[in-house]
Amino acid sequence: MVREIAYERVDAELEAFSYPLLRDDAAAALADVTVTFQDGGDANLGALVSETSSDAFHAVADLEAELSAVVDARIEH
Repeated sequence: MVREIAYERVDAELEAFSYPLLRDDAAAALADVTVTFQDGGDANLGALVSETSSDAFHAVADLEAELSAVVDARIEH
């Protein structure tokens, strides 16, 4: 079952995990989540997490920062 959340609410999804957290584990757990953006676009949250540069995250802030960088890079293109 696919879940849909607004990008502004992604932090709640990420806070549900225990840290440290492997990137592959986070991506797999979030594979059923679609993120919607204010511009009307959307993306798979698991796919976005899989594009982050770290192999593991030690805190939710680490994952949020890297996810934000991935999203910002997509917007710039």
